[in-house]
Formats: sequence, C-alpha cells, structure tokens
Amino acid sequence: MPHASASQARTMAQIRQLCCLGLGPQAIAPPLTRLLLRLIPGLSVTFFFTDADGELVNFYDENPGTAQVAPLYVDEFYKRRESDVVISITDGLRLGMVGVRLGHLLKVDQRTWERSDLYNLILRPVDYCDAVQVAVRECERPLGVVKISRDAGAPEFTTRDLDFLVALEPHLAHAFASLPRVAPLVESDAEENQGLIITDREGRMRYLSPQARVLLFYATHAKIAPGKLRSAVKLRLPPAVARLARMLGKSFEGRAATMPPVHHHENAWGQFVFRAYWLDALGAEPPLVCIRINREEPLSVRLMRRMEHLPLSERQLAVSLHVASGLTYEAIAERLGISRSTVIFHAQEVFNKLGIASRAELQARLMTL
Repeated sequence: MPHASASQARTMAQIRQLCCLGLGPQAIAPPLTRLLLRLIPGLSVTFFFTDADGELVNFYDENPGTAQVAPLYVDEFYKRRESDVVISITDGLRLGMVGVRLGHLLKVDQRTWERSDLYNLILRPVDYCDAVQVAVRECERPLGVVKISRDAGAPEFTTRDLDFLVALEPHLAHAFASLPRVAPLVESDAEENQGLIITDREGRMRYLSPQARVLLFYATHAKIAPGKLRSAVKLRLPPAVARLARMLGKSFEGRAATMPPVHHHENAWGQFVFRAYWLDALGAEPPLVCIRINREEPLSVRLMRRMEHLPLSERQLAVSLHVASGLTYEAIAERLGISRSTVIFHAQEVFNKLGIASRAELQARLMTL
C-alpha cells in the first residue's frame, strides 16, 4: 500500500469498515462516494456493476448530468461506438486489467480522442476529463469497475492516486459480492441524501436542486443498464408524489386532506421519502409547493459518519459501530474474526474513553454528535 498521511489512513480504514458492513453494493454507494473522494479528490465517482461475464447490469454516479448522458451511453456507446476509441469496461475485465488511468485505455491519439463522439457527447457534458479506475473481482469473477473522474481544470491523477484505489480493491470486491440485507433505516442528515423540488399545485415541476435531480433519477430508475432506459430520460415525479401537491391544493381551497402529504418510495437504491409543504414564494397566488426528498440510510452508515472524529483506534471504531448498531458480542466477534472477550475488552475501552456505561448510551451519544 502506498504511504498514507494520518487522515488518508483513517479514510482508508473507514472505507474498509464500510465495505464490511454487509449492506450490499447499492446501499453503500452514496457513503462510499464521499469517502473515495476524500481519499482521492475528484469530481465524481462512477460504480459500474457487472455480471460474472463482465456485462453491465447497473451503475451509480452522483453527477447531476447522469440523467442526460446515461441513456445515450447505454443505448449507443456501451460495447458499440466506444470500442472504436477506448477499451470498454467488459473488454478491460476480460483482458485482466486491474488499475489503469484513462490514457491507458485509449486506442487513439489524444487529438482523435478529444474529437470523438464518446468524449464530446458523454464525458464533456458532465465535465469528465481525466480518470483512474480499478477493476473489481472476486476469485477472478468480474464484479464491476470503480472510476474516479476529474474535470479539465484539476491536476492529473498520479500513480499514488491509482495505488490507493488498487489497495482498496479486495474490500471493494467484498462489498460488491455481498447480498443486500435488511437493516434498520433512519432519515439521513447527509447533504447528498437531501434534495428540493418546487412544483405548482398540480405537481408540475418548476425547479429541481442538483441533488434532487440525482435522487429523483435513482428513485425512478432502479436499473441503469442496456435495455433498462428510454432513449431520452425526462425526469418526472412518481404519480404518488405529484398527488402530494394536489393534496396541499385541496387545503388551499379549504378542503382538508385526510392523509399527511408524505410518500415513501422504495427500490434497489433505497427508501426515498417525499414530504410536501407550502412554499411562501413572495405571495405567489396560488402558492407553490416545496417537496423535500430524503434518501434514508442504514443506521450503521449514519453511526459510522458520526464516529469519524472520535479519538478511537480502527479496531475500537469497528467494535463500537457494531455495538451501537445492536449486534451481540458473539455476532461482533464472528464478524470481526476475534474472540468474544476481545470484543468486550475493546467495548469497555470505548466506554471509558467516552465516559459512558452502556451500548444505549453509546448510540445516544453518536446520534447527537
């Protein structure tokens, strides 16, 4: 592993910890994005999920332009036109590539690349210029690719950046290979999980914040892969969400709604909560409607984020996270590959450092940080 500063070492420890929570790759994609960009600064992270043959089955990218370029990429470029200028994801996995920079994937010279449709129709609209990526495999079985991109004004990626990403590949593989499991969910206070939509009383969208655009795209598209997207995606509110605005409209007319204006929407990317409120827009008549989106997150992810700045060792962080999440000492011991007595020892050390006496106090302390 490349030499890491104290902050980089701590971030890598958090990534390893996140990858071992057993939540499934789609549940950890949002927090993993934040951690990877903290370790290797960039504009965005793209997760390409593949089947055992290296064929694309889904992907995740929080760039607000994803909704515009994703359908065009999977319909016209994936394994088609892209193969004229770059080594595709599938071909790279089959060729045994591990960690590479974008330049290593090009089949053409730089000038031809910058004039290609792939660059100008897919990458330039989302400001992607340079990239590093790592292939993720388990026992040679392809699981996907993780790519970090930068814009034209950013420094070029270094060999050290790529080394960090490659060093994390075994843990990324562990996360990608894990099946989603039922986990307690809580409303997220993370910026990336919150968005704002403004509509009229009929539910017609007037404004989308950049993060709302991302959240709405994934709330309405469980699969982003060939054959799963229309040629052009026009973001629309799910009918049940548009009805929230109309429910508020009834109250404006003096007809009280029987249910509160909230809707829970669940798919492979998580549970999304839509809440509608009146928006006081300079006396607009009739008033506009504000719809807030919140993507709920696993309790363990929220607790882990709250623990970032606690004065605990990597092992103490791992133990305290599982303790606060409600696992028994026996279950923690099995998950971490240590004895029950060692788990109890680390838990007691955490309690002493934080001045608490029980797991209930630990969770309460973390939730109020």
